[in-house]
Amino acid sequence: MTLTTSAYASGCGGKAIGPGAPRVFARCLGSVSGRTFDSAQTVKWFVSALSLLLVNKTREPGSDLTIAYLPSATVEPVFSVNESDSVATARTLMELHDFSQLPVLHGRRPVGAVTWESIGKALLNDVNAQLRDCIDREAPTVKITDELLDVIPKINESGYALVLGPDRTLSGIVTSADLGVALDQLARPFLLIERLEFRLRALLNWATQRDLADRTIDTDGEPDRAPDEHTLGELVTALNRLEVWRRADAFFDPKLMQEQVGRVVALRNQLMHFRPLEKAEADTLAVLPQLVRMTDRVIATVGAGRTAASLGESVEIPTAKSSHPKSPPERN
Repeated sequence: MTLTTSAYASGCGGKAIGPGAPRVFARCLGSVSGRTFDSAQTVKWFVSALSLLLVNKTREPGSDLTIAYLPSATVEPVFSVNESDSVATARTLMELHDFSQLPVLHGRRPVGAVTWESIGKALLNDVNAQLRDCIDREAPTVKITDELLDVIPKINESGYALVLGPDRTLSGIVTSADLGVALDQLARPFLLIERLEFRLRALLNWATQRDLADRTIDTDGEPDRAPDEHTLGELVTALNRLEVWRRADAFFDPKLMQEQVGRVVALRNQLMHFRPLEKAEADTLAVLPQLVRMTDRVIATVGAGRTAASLGESVEIPTAKSSHPKSPPERN
């Protein structure tokens, strides 16, 4: 019997963990971007996103990325049972907190874990089985100082791993669902900025086709180029010079739209140069999904959706929405 390990995984459509974890990640990534990813693509996204490590405020740029990055790796207290506890106690805790596995301790150190599968097997062999008969004593473990990228395969293989502190006592438990949450946190800013950039290209293309300017735009004295060759910063500069936000007449304040889109350029630069986000950039990131939706409405107003599709936008412009699953309840 396999259960999802958190409400988050369920919200992303996950029905299994362990070897199927890449499918959970693919669904999570798809919910953010509105696209379809296979498992191989998702693994590449996940490794790249984790390498960037944009969210962890406690990590110095360039320092090691350890398993401690995941909040569930350091939980106080960690839900667990002792070897002397009953099967009923373990089952009650697992049902009550929607756990798929539960660490078993001898003193303060783990001796294994019980899972729905291990409990089921033990009870099939003996309906009077005790908790010690249900323990998987080969439960995977990782150290709090282990490199996260190195232990991802171990976590995926079993769907979880017990995290050991420096004194080999239990520090936490990390599951495939926790990796999915990390993926969402790390990949979301890039995907949203990508979506906004496609929309800005569509607006610039619309502006040039409406004879608001020449087909190519001169930016900072560089040779003329088509709109789809501009960087994000160049797009914003060109749109502002052409007063596109005012001309679109989409019931948004042109000055505020211009300022907000300009802040996204600063946010992108911070992200791509691995710099910690200041409050201003964090605030810009918080409203980025709404800004993308507002830009969708501008595009729908001016009828530039077809132009966006020609530039490679795979999401239907007028109806595209950013899906952000609610954060899961705190658990071990």
